Amino acid sequence: MTDTTPSRRRLAVSVLVVWPALSLAGWGLAHALGGTEDLVDSAVKVGLLMLAVAAVDRTRRRRQRRRAG
Repeated sequence: MTDTTPSRRRLAVSVLVVWPALSLAGWGLAHALGGTEDLVDSAVKVGLLMLAVAAVDRTRRRRQRRRAG
């Protein structure tokens, strides 16, 4: 299935919705398990993971385009 969502909208949703939600979830889980993780630390970790996933996805798409044409 082809992704037809414009890249700017996908970026906006990621930054405004997904990142804060995952950061809060990680922070809450850390506190529930007795950890001392800071909310800022959680946000940084989630942000780095999101950047890594985006880079891998972009590389994969670039390779697919090269193979197709």
